[in-house]
Amino acid sequence: MSVFYWFFYSSEFEFRRFDTKLELLNVFDSKDHDIDYFYASRLPGEAAEGVEDQHYHPVEPRMVRVSVSYHF
Repeated sequence: MSVFYWFFYSSEFEFRRFDTKLELLNVFDSKDHDIDYFYASRLPGEAAEGVEDQHYHPVEPRMVRVSVSYHF
């Protein structure tokens, strides 16, 4: 299992009835796995009992998210 570091930043600003939010995800563009699983899976053409293997979900890519909300 590898050790990885990824950086997340979030900032919020309120002005009258508006809320804005800025998020920076995976600033250093890590290519590691968010979580790893080990279980049997079966692809077409493989044995009916499946093949035990490691499966993973990658870390979210480098991303900037901006949201604006208006409160009635």
